[in-house]
Amino acid sequence: MGRSEYFSILAGEMGVIFKILGLVTCIPLVIIPLTGEWGMLLPMASVPVAFTLLGRALAMRHPPQGEARLSIVLGAVAIIWFSCAVIGALPFALGAGMQYVDSLFEAMSGWTCTGLTLIPVPETMPATILFWRSFMQWLGGIGMVAFTISVLARSSLTNARYVRPGGEGAPFIPSLISTGREMWRIYVLLTLGSLLLILLTGVPLWDAVNLAMSAISTGGFTIHAAGIGFYENPLLEFALVPVMLAGSLPFMIYYMLYTKRRWTLFRDSQARLIVGLIALGTVSILIDLTYITGEDPWTALRHALFMSVSAITTTGFQNVSLQLWASVSVILLIMLMAIGGASGSASGGIKAYRVLLGYHGLIWWLKRIFVPPKMVVPFEYQGQVIENAVAENEVRNSMLVIMLYFLTVSVATVITLHFSAIFFESTAVIFDVVSAMSNVGITTGFVSPDMPYVAKWVFILVMWIGRLEIVPVIIIAFKLADRSISDDTAQLSEIPARQKEAAAASVRVVPPAVPPSPPPEDAWKSDLLAGTDIRPDAFEAVFSTAVEISREGREGKPIGTAFIVGDSPEVLARSKQLILNPFEGHDPAKRLITDPSNVENVKEFALLDGVFIVSGEGVIEAAGRYLTIDTSTVRITMGLGTRHGSVAGMTGATRSVGIVVSQSGGRITVFRRGEMVKQFDTLRGSR
Repeated sequence: MGRSEYFSILAGEMGVIFKILGLVTCIPLVIIPLTGEWGMLLPMASVPVAFTLLGRALAMRHPPQGEARLSIVLGAVAIIWFSCAVIGALPFALGAGMQYVDSLFEAMSGWTCTGLTLIPVPETMPATILFWRSFMQWLGGIGMVAFTISVLARSSLTNARYVRPGGEGAPFIPSLISTGREMWRIYVLLTLGSLLLILLTGVPLWDAVNLAMSAISTGGFTIHAAGIGFYENPLLEFALVPVMLAGSLPFMIYYMLYTKRRWTLFRDSQARLIVGLIALGTVSILIDLTYITGEDPWTALRHALFMSVSAITTTGFQNVSLQLWASVSVILLIMLMAIGGASGSASGGIKAYRVLLGYHGLIWWLKRIFVPPKMVVPFEYQGQVIENAVAENEVRNSMLVIMLYFLTVSVATVITLHFSAIFFESTAVIFDVVSAMSNVGITTGFVSPDMPYVAKWVFILVMWIGRLEIVPVIIIAFKLADRSISDDTAQLSEIPARQKEAAAASVRVVPPAVPPSPPPEDAWKSDLLAGTDIRPDAFEAVFSTAVEISREGREGKPIGTAFIVGDSPEVLARSKQLILNPFEGHDPAKRLITDPSNVENVKEFALLDGVFIVSGEGVIEAAGRYLTIDTSTVRITMGLGTRHGSVAGMTGATRSVGIVVSQSGGRITVFRRGEMVKQFDTLRGSR
């Protein structure tokens, strides 16, 4: 699959998202009559116009048919997020006169809910621009919630089923995805509640609106150069603590409270970890500020609590200059920023659930060292026993993301230091890079309009990479380099037939004077279907579905199944139904295997015993069918099971073709006239 095809599979869905953004981003236009800044009308109108035009252009594309796999979805999300920053930069460039790179930095910081800024004095900016910054973060916050939950629900790693970030019942994620309006209602209610709480502290309405949007989205933009310190309002700082915390907790908690009136905060392991780390960070920094910096205990408590919450929730509000702090306190904030909030929240960072998973994985690994090799040690997570294969996969992937996180931070820090003309302590640069990677926004002062040009681009990319948790950006990089991605584009590797190898080896072959032209890649399919009633598109659809089942399995496990294609009346006469036929009684036009909407049903029914019967025209006649065929005369290659023997026997007695997916995973065998014609390894091979 080439670059163009790869990126166009979800063109229609991406077009819909961009058109929705075109409507939503009209909201800041309402601010212009209130502020009287009519000169901002065209710069702000450029955003919804650009989103709408891009959405319509993508909607006109006709992507190739097929299921959008997880990697394609992740790649599409990465493209959407970067496109939002590119378009979101227009008001800064057109309305505020900023250089486009600085505008892109500001927009990326907004959409990723980071909060780092290159605007030295926000008070000099038009009020519409300041609202647009806060509004971008608000949209980015709900976007991150939707993204993380959708990925968990789609992932073949079965996060949604086995390692649920919230620790509650499995119905949460599918229900939340199917009712997106509930997410928006909850998010709007949280925002309104935050606004009311902030207003009670005496902050003006305009300031409170911007603070509420930035706080609940864990964004961190403020409309004053001094940040939260501008207000000199301890009551505001304490009021923002629960708001920041609310944005960093799993959305499931609010969903359960909103729909089922169940308060599950204290049963959520991620929430407990975050609160525990806040307490630990507050006490540690309080001691440092009291005994090293010399602050009075009350001021030290304010600063320690507020900055600890701001760091681990990745909000990025500041009520103190970190240049006045001891290095040990700064390092503690780096640790809190790196961990970040909960999965399924608006926050960034490594995520609390990966820390928990890593801890449980370490304990599990240590337990297995001290037991006999054959003893099975169960993996326990959030009160559940997880299958070892699933647990190993989860722990491995979580550790990979953590490793890539620190690798990205290291590379970005080295590049930034190399191109920095002004001397900065490496601790300060590392702090700001971690702040960007975790989408926090707290700064030691390194991030400024005077940053080197290269450093600005490094931070733009780091904010983007960190928000999407690295993997989607890696997928984009692979495809731009035209590299194969194994779960999507790895080609089939044919396994050489072993039958008649000895006889072939004994025959001396004289090479022709002129080498013949190689046969077409799919020539074997034409030969295979000769003399049958099977349409090529029907066979291709069945074969592609078999390949997907072989690669993906179901419910995190490899499965085996079989398809008999063609001569369906004779095949049905030589078989019987093991279970109720789920396809019986439906309109044949709605049971075509060539219809992509039926593929997921086939994959689901592949978990059942028996085989699928598909007519030559591609109509799925039955699932769960038992082949009552004599296999006494069938001769198949050693290592193949009874399913292979039955399918081979059926193709010998009828004018059908059989396709068998091995339960061991990664192997497909094709039968015709009672013999194995082809065998493929679906998990091996590259392009």
